[in-house]
Amino acid sequence: MIDAADVAHELVAAEREHKAIGQFSDAHPDFDLATAYRAQQLFVAAKLEAGERFVGWKLGLTSRNKQQAMGVDAPLYGRVTSGMLATFGEPVRLDRFIHPRVESEIAFLLARDVEAPATVTSVLAATDVVFGAVDVLDSRYEGFRFTLEDVVADNASAGAFYLGPVARRPADLVDPPLPDVPALAEPKPGEAPKTMRQQMEQMEASITTAIDIRPVLERKRSALFAHASQISESWFSKIPPHIAAEAFGFETFIRASDTTGAPTPEDDLFAGLRPV
Repeated sequence: MIDAADVAHELVAAEREHKAIGQFSDAHPDFDLATAYRAQQLFVAAKLEAGERFVGWKLGLTSRNKQQAMGVDAPLYGRVTSGMLATFGEPVRLDRFIHPRVESEIAFLLARDVEAPATVTSVLAATDVVFGAVDVLDSRYEGFRFTLEDVVADNASAGAFYLGPVARRPADLVDPPLPDVPALAEPKPGEAPKTMRQQMEQMEASITTAIDIRPVLERKRSALFAHASQISESWFSKIPPHIAAEAFGFETFIRASDTTGAPTPEDDLFAGLRPV
């Protein structure tokens, strides 16, 4: 099995030289998650030894559907150091990275530690303020291609982070009730109307089916934009295919009826109707 220190050494060199490397998992199919996290720790330790400070964590695979697609039951995490924090308004310096990409994120500035087991309530209670943020991803792997173990070792592709100029306290983030929600989210007699967050949490918990549409997503988008009722020059049409696959690659459903007793969660839209 490959040694975590060797993995970290190659990642440090790749980042320093701005040169992508091949996946470790290609040459080492026994590369496991425990070794990957040890490599991540050593990779980040090199930054701390160079004078950077540990300032937080970044999470990936926070969607239950993506976790199921990757065969895991928890989010992955990476470490954030002071050298990754960029000032709002400054341009992204491309010469710092290999092949950067950006994603919109939500950043939580904590006033105190969150003790396990954490809940939504305990996290919000420990949060000082919330920012809109931009996560600059920069995989150290060729073609942004990696397995779960590869990306964990690579510190979840962490490159840089920009915090937005506006901070909001959790108490100020009140979601308005949704006027048009399915019966699933409608209040029962004697209950108060649910907020948008409560509705979304309840609906996600009730999802039974997740369909991977990435192989046909571009055909679907092309058909959508060819329709006269659609705006072919909308922002949605300008999303690059790899980002569209990440954001819209899975469609989720709630099984309304079942004639077969098929188990859930499922990846077959007709499992509840087809004899097993």
